[in-house]
Amino acid sequence: MRLLQNSKKIIKKFNLPEKYFYLPNQFWKHKNHIVVLKALSILKQKGINDIHVVCTGNTVDYRNPEYFDFIQQYIRDNDLADNFSILGLVDYSELIYLMRYSLALLQPSLFEGWSSTIEEAKSIGKNCILSNLPVHIEQNPPESIYFNPNDAEELAVILETENKKFLMDCGLYVSN
Repeated sequence: MRLLQNSKKIIKKFNLPEKYFYLPNQFWKHKNHIVVLKALSILKQKGINDIHVVCTGNTVDYRNPEYFDFIQQYIRDNDLADNFSILGLVDYSELIYLMRYSLALLQPSLFEGWSSTIEEAKSIGKNCILSNLPVHIEQNPPESIYFNPNDAEELAVILETENKKFLMDCGLYVSN
């Protein structure tokens, strides 16, 4: 019960929806936030507006100092502010709550070393949606879904499907 109460405090603190996917990556270009934003834009164009992604991580990339501005401009240009929250750096304890109560962990990276975030997700039984990098496949989180990190359409389908599954599990999904 205490875990649930704390998660509700975090949801309130950051003004988040109760249903979201979690992307805990630094805002570095190779972490590939743009494919997630493009997927959200595709969904929005289809009239699917109830999918939300919450991001944490450092917003500064010394190698590409203009990258975070590019991300923010893409959000504005595509009217995605209601679908994409950027929290920046958060306490580790908050990060764990954000991960635990998300629909799934998102890792869209273009390249990566062994991911401690994926190991943390595995340790709490969190589903993962991962780019199909060999290292992600080697880490092999149970019930993972893999996608091409250059294919926003594929990721959009995955996000829509996982969102529908959650709504059906809760008895909230009504098909047309």
